[in-house]
Amino acid sequence: MGKGGTRFVGEAVGVRAKAKGYGGKEMKKDMEKFLATGVHPEVERARLAQQDVIPPLPERSTQRQHAFLDIAVNNTTQGRLVIELFDDIAPVAVMHFRARCSEGASDSFKGTAIHRLVKDMGAFGGHSSRYREGTYMKKYTQLRHSEEGLASISLQGDELCITLGRALMLDETHQVVGRLCSGRELLPLLNGMRTDVNDAPQHRVRIARCGFTNADGTLEDFDESGAGSGGNKKETAEEAAARVKLEAAKARASVKEALQTGLEASGSKRKQPEGGSGSGAGAAAASGRPLAKRGMLDSMLGDLSSSEEEEEEDEAEG
Repeated sequence: MGKGGTRFVGEAVGVRAKAKGYGGKEMKKDMEKFLATGVHPEVERARLAQQDVIPPLPERSTQRQHAFLDIAVNNTTQGRLVIELFDDIAPVAVMHFRARCSEGASDSFKGTAIHRLVKDMGAFGGHSSRYREGTYMKKYTQLRHSEEGLASISLQGDELCITLGRALMLDETHQVVGRLCSGRELLPLLNGMRTDVNDAPQHRVRIARCGFTNADGTLEDFDESGAGSGGNKKETAEEAAARVKLEAAKARASVKEALQTGLEASGSKRKQPEGGSGSGAGAAAASGRPLAKRGMLDSMLGDLSSSEEEEEEDEAEG
């Protein structure tokens, strides 16, 4: 190959040598290190430089889902954190975060403590004894802990964090799910609290309430989550029974409609017998064949199946 190497190597060296501060001697040393270790220093430098490039956060949008956390110190509510959720970028992590924001959830954030405060880094909380382990969050690398006022959840789903500064080290353990659009005045309060040697706050800090809201934090409604109307409002036993009864009726009607459509579609595909249009119960009775046994689905349909059989019998008699 000779002292100068191939023509390709020579041209590559000539092009890269034009870069400021990277001449032939440096390239020769880098190549020797690459041949010895398999790692090219120039490629490694480019990789590290790429890591330092932090993608910007998405533009704000009032069309995204929003959640709230009411923060209390020593049983006195200090304010409300309203979080814009990046459901269009990190849907899996956001879904898990929203599920734990529901007051009705068994492992809700409601009542849990902010158990750790790391100055200029983050406020950590949300641990619940009712939380079931085994969840592992998907990572979305385009969302990083690049500034204060971001909400994230641990990759195991058991802990939430509100950043109190730039905290890129959390990218390995937590997934950003949103940012504060209201309540930033609480961040200096949390960041300035006294803590012990284990970063535990000396005052009792907890999440008094949580739920879903609008971008202004003025509306409290569970309808968006499918948890039923008035989910964030206290309702009487009679109101709850009426709501459950109405939802059950709607569900039954929806199931019957879907099954009706399926039965009609299935019936239209059946092959008609020659010389007549009779089918179903009337045709079976005329031919002397026994009626088909009612299946579990038919017994669940109740009135729907009975009405269909009566219509078929009327048609056969007519």
